[in-house]
Amino acid sequence: MTKARKIISETFRLSYDHIVDDLTVEKVVAWDSSDRMELVTNLGTGLGVKFDGREIEKMTSEGAIIKLIEAKLG
Repeated sequence: MTKARKIISETFRLSYDHIVDDLTVEKVVAWDSSDRMELVTNLGTGLGVKFDGREIEKMTSEGAIIKLIEAKLG
């Protein structure tokens, strides 16, 4: 999911190299509720996926986000 990692990197203004599966909310200063919504919007626009409220709540790590996207895209 290179494209998803690029979107995460750009949204949180992090180097692409810092985007790894164990990157979590606690490790990213910019990962607050408004930034999470920005991420959801950016992923939707960039990948053509939509998330419901329960899925958004599960977005607590890069790995969890990738799993959600992979499930949606098959």
